[in-house]
Amino acid sequence: RPAKLPIEGADLPNVMTSDELLESDSLPESIVIIGGGVIGIEMASLFSALGSRVTVIEAAGRILPPFDVELSRSLSASLKKKGVTFATDALVKRIEKTDGGLACVYEEKGEEKRAEGKRVLVSVGRKPNTEDLFADGFSVKTERGYIVADENGETSVKGVYAAGDVVFGLPQLAHAASASATNAVHSMHGETKPYDIGVIPSCVYTSPEIACVGLSEKEAAEKGIAAVSGKFIMSANARTLIATDERCFIKLVFESETRRLIGAQLMCERATDMIGELATALASGLGDKELLRAVKAHPTFSEGIAEAAEDAFGGALHAAPKRR
Repeated sequence: RPAKLPIEGADLPNVMTSDELLESDSLPESIVIIGGGVIGIEMASLFSALGSRVTVIEAAGRILPPFDVELSRSLSASLKKKGVTFATDALVKRIEKTDGGLACVYEEKGEEKRAEGKRVLVSVGRKPNTEDLFADGFSVKTERGYIVADENGETSVKGVYAAGDVVFGLPQLAHAASASATNAVHSMHGETKPYDIGVIPSCVYTSPEIACVGLSEKEAAEKGIAAVSGKFIMSANARTLIATDERCFIKLVFESETRRLIGAQLMCERATDMIGELATALASGLGDKELLRAVKAHPTFSEGIAEAAEDAFGGALHAAPKRR
C-alpha cells in the first residue's frame, strides 16, 4: 500500500496517494507531487501531458535516485521542457490549506519555499500489508515489516513460503512478484526454479519510456568490475525519427575481458518492450557477438540495440568512432 508522510497537513482533503489520484474523476489544474521516484515521475509525465501544471519535490539530489545518472538527468531535462518544475534536495515540512487549494512548505538549501497546487500527491514509496497477517502465536522473521525469505522463498518457518512485494529485498514490481511466486512453488516440489530473480528489469512509463536491467557503469566500477559501455543516440534511428523528436538513447554495459553483457539502460520509445531481449541476454550470459548475430529489421527501434553493442568495442557503422 502507499506510504504516508508523518507531517502536518498530510490528512487534508485533496492530499492523495497514487491509488486515490487514479480513482479521481476530474483533472486538476495544478498538482504538487512529493517524491520523485518511479510512481511520482510517472504521474508527473502523465498529468503534464494532460495539461496540469506539475511541481515535483524530491528529497534526493535528483529524480529517480536509484537509476543511472544519465537516465535521471535526461528525463528531468525532457520533463522541464514540457513545463514540469522540480525542487531537489528539498525536504517537505508541512502541507497547508490555501484559498486556492493547497501549499507544500519545503526547505531547499536552507531556505523555506512553497509550492502550490489544487491537489498534492504523496508518492514516497509503498509499505507491505503484513500487519495482522498471521494468527496469534505464529510469526515468521521480518525486517522493517517485510517477510525475510531465502532464495527459494522459504521463510524462517520451514514449509512456509512468501512471494511478492512482502518479501524483504525483492523489487516491488508485478513481474518480480509473479516470478518469485512461481519459483517458490517449484521449490516446494523440489524442482529447479525457472526464473533468475537476480535479473529483474525495471521500467518507468513516462514519455519517453525508461527501462534498465543489470548494472550501470558506475555500479560496475563500485563492484570492481572492469567494464566498457556502448551508446547509440536514437535520433539517428529511422523509427525514432518517425515517432518522436525527444532525445533518446540506448546504453549497454559489457564486462571488458569476457565481453559479456552486464547491464542495459534505455530511454526511448518502446524501451519497456525492448528490455526483455536484453534481460534474456544478461541472464543467459550472452555478449556483444550474440546480440549482433541476428539481423534486426529496418526500420525498428531495436536496431539501436545492435548499434550500441557495436559501439562498445569500436565497430559502430552509424556513429563516430570512440577515441582511443
